[in-house]
Amino acid sequence: MPETGTDALDGKQEQIFGLHTFTVQEQTRVVASGMMIMIFGQGQAQARWHGKDTGAEGQTVSEGERVQVYNASVEFKK
Repeated sequence: MPETGTDALDGKQEQIFGLHTFTVQEQTRVVASGMMIMIFGQGQAQARWHGKDTGAEGQTVSEGERVQVYNASVEFKK
C-alpha cells in the first residue's frame, strides 16, 4: 500500500482521510475538494489561500509551499 499522498502527487485523484500536509517540490496546481484546503507560502505560518474547494482549475502552488488538507479529494497537476 503506497504512502498517503503518493497518488495525489503523481497526478491521480486521491481521497485523504484526516489531516495531511504536502510540501510541494515543483510548481504545480492543486485541485482539491473537502472539509479544508489551505495553501501556505514558503516559511509562512498564515495560509495565503483557504477554502473547501479549489474549483476545477485548481490553485497554483510553487516549490517549497505547503498544501494542508483535511478529509479531501486531492490531485496535483502540472
